[in-house]
Amino acid sequence: MSLVRRMDAAAAAGAALLGEPILSPLRQGVLAHRQPDGGFRGRSGGSDAWYTAFALRCLELTGGIPEPVAGEARVWLARQPQATDRRAYLDHVTIALLAGGPPPSTSSWPAPAGSYDAFAAAVTADLQNRQVPLIAVDDPPTQVPAAAAGLIALRLAGRLDAARRDQTITYIIAQQQQNSGGLLAHAGAPQPDLLSTATAAWALAACRRLQCADVAGLARFAVACRR
Repeated sequence: MSLVRRMDAAAAAGAALLGEPILSPLRQGVLAHRQPDGGFRGRSGGSDAWYTAFALRCLELTGGIPEPVAGEARVWLARQPQATDRRAYLDHVTIALLAGGPPPSTSSWPAPAGSYDAFAAAVTADLQNRQVPLIAVDDPPTQVPAAAAGLIALRLAGRLDAARRDQTITYIIAQQQQNSGGLLAHAGAPQPDLLSTATAAWALAACRRLQCADVAGLARFAVACRR
């Protein structure tokens, strides 16, 4: 099993401990954005592959994807044009995997450019149980989400040396705020945000370094955002 899928299984087991009073409203909130065509609404109002992939992952991690939802997502994906870049292709691969549909046709693009592109290439290969390609990520880290993406990409590619790992983790941990427990996107950000906090926690867990952070603070911040 891929590293990402092993982490998903651990996340699902942890989510189950939260109980239905927390999980049920979250699932209903996700399902409220389901569209008549089988996808999930994005920022522009119509169904969007990025948001559909996130919605399906959320449902899977919080109790499972109902078959009617999965079936309509398969139909929606089959109607979509071929992905035009690595990040969109990762969304299509994720939807197909979670909805139980056929994998999208493979595509080729130039070498990954930057941490986000490298992340998409690495996670796609991991999900498909293929060898992760050689990649280059942004250096040094300047924002937490990009730093987390680069850390994951190098970890999946087997190219994460101890010095690079420790440098990036030190940068990420330095952005955690003592009072709220959340992480700033970068040192100059006005306040912590959930995206930076979640991506940081995921990357640290993938590298078996979650204990380097204030884990109770991470949970405290997540609960505060939910409320």
